[in-house]
Amino acid sequence: MKNSKTILMGLALTGAIFFTSCKKDKIEPEADTIAPTVSVTGGDIYVDIHASYTEQGATATDNKDGNLTSGISASGTVDVNKAGVYIISYSVYDAAGNLGIATRNVYVRHTANTIAASYAVKDTCPSSAPTIYTDVLTASSSTKVLTTKFANYTNGSVNFDISGNTGSAIIVPSQTVTCGIPAAPRAFSGTGNITADGKKITIIYTEVNTANSTSITCTGIYTKP
Repeated sequence: MKNSKTILMGLALTGAIFFTSCKKDKIEPEADTIAPTVSVTGGDIYVDIHASYTEQGATATDNKDGNLTSGISASGTVDVNKAGVYIISYSVYDAAGNLGIATRNVYVRHTANTIAASYAVKDTCPSSAPTIYTDVLTASSSTKVLTTKFANYTNGSVNFDISGNTGSAIIVPSQTVTCGIPAAPRAFSGTGNITADGKKITIIYTEVNTANSTSITCTGIYTKP
């Protein structure tokens, strides 16, 4: 009887081991480590200073959760009254906590039209007192500006270009203008900048008297009244 019990227990144990070994391993779901894809609508934007900025938003999709556009958070501000580069950031999380981010650059810029106006000019040259006068700037294209009295010369119609993503840089291309009293050919070239608010323009220029090849470097500061 004792041997019978031992045999039965052995058979039961063997069966338990057999059925246990036949169970399939549990398959754990693969972890989601892929962040949502955020796409900026419209790409980078250029806005003329003092104009309005319209936010175009972004879209988002996820490999597991699908369309997540409604969950996007946008951060960053644009000051349309100051030229500069502004960054708008768009972000969204998926259900697994993965973060998707995209950014947009907004360029608030000066143009020839936005700086066209009448200016008080202070022109300073070495070994002489500053000259104060009024000059009127007009736009001949979106990036080219024409002066009427550059360096305080009668008929001083000198042009300069507005350059850069924000239109804050100025280039005075080399040019010869017959100006002044008495009229004489004078060559001008230079560089400068415009302040963010557009109220002040500084131009450092070189003037060459083509009659005798003498040159001088001066600074003209244009200020809006």
